[in-house]
Amino acid sequence: MFMAYLETIKKGKRKYYYLSTTLRIGNSFKKVRIYLGRDINKAEMNELMNKYKPSLKKKVDELKRKSGKVFITLDEKQKKELEEIKNRYNSAIKKLNAIEYEVYEKNHLINFTFNTNAIEGSTVTLTETSIILEDKITPEGRTLREIHEVENTKKAYQLLKTYKGGVDTKVIKKIHFLLTHNILGTNAGKFRKIRVYMGGSKHIPPKPEDVEKEMKSLIRWYGYNKDKYHPITAASYIHSEFIRIHPFVDGNGRTGRLLLNFMLMKQGWPPICIKLKEKLKYINFLEKSRDGNIENFLGFIVKHIKSVEIPEKIESY
Repeated sequence: MFMAYLETIKKGKRKYYYLSTTLRIGNSFKKVRIYLGRDINKAEMNELMNKYKPSLKKKVDELKRKSGKVFITLDEKQKKELEEIKNRYNSAIKKLNAIEYEVYEKNHLINFTFNTNAIEGSTVTLTETSIILEDKITPEGRTLREIHEVENTKKAYQLLKTYKGGVDTKVIKKIHFLLTHNILGTNAGKFRKIRVYMGGSKHIPPKPEDVEKEMKSLIRWYGYNKDKYHPITAASYIHSEFIRIHPFVDGNGRTGRLLLNFMLMKQGWPPICIKLKEKLKYINFLEKSRDGNIENFLGFIVKHIKSVEIPEKIESY
């Protein structure tokens, strides 16, 4: 929780006032201040504190990001429980024959494709998504863009299932290109050159000239910290920061959710599906992450890992 307080520093006969808070970074503490003025009366003081509290909060959030630290992680009990789920998932997958595995993957892909596109406003139904992917039939009353979004999601997901490279800007641009090459034209697979906004968020993504730098910084963070933090913590943080940066003109949410699954699958975890009915909760938790609190979003992703449907093969006797 963000707490600010009034700090008074005396220098000779004068009093200097600061709006202050204390930030913990690792095992150390850092005082963060905004200067309010000197020799201020009580009425002016209250007005100034209210005025500058949002600025102090913004300063703290920026310091958190620059510190390269995730300020919440998983406890040992959670780690053990998640590891058991991972082991059960991989063990179950190995027991499936080729046809059984294909059916299991097909079901996940249809659900994931429907939900990730519906979150962004697509009107294609779950049944229609299945028909487009399985039967190559175009439902009536759907736009060409919506059809492309379904088909493109499958292509991008299939790439990530076989991609041997690591998490870097190259694979992120590949994901975005496959998702949008017949939708965004020359903007597909390229970082944006214009200002963009996130509807309903008080946060504004970085300026276009800062996108490349911010993305490189994010990838460096992952390279340095992917083994330091639990894989689910690291993946959750990268997803939330990717959405904050919003590096493309459009398609950031769908790219980010595929990137999240790519990071999970690379580490042996099952892919997850964030559902349309969870959209508001998902957006609100990402907004809290941008405020510097990733706890709720991390818990949201952990919950999805725990609820992944693990295939159960019935043994014949």
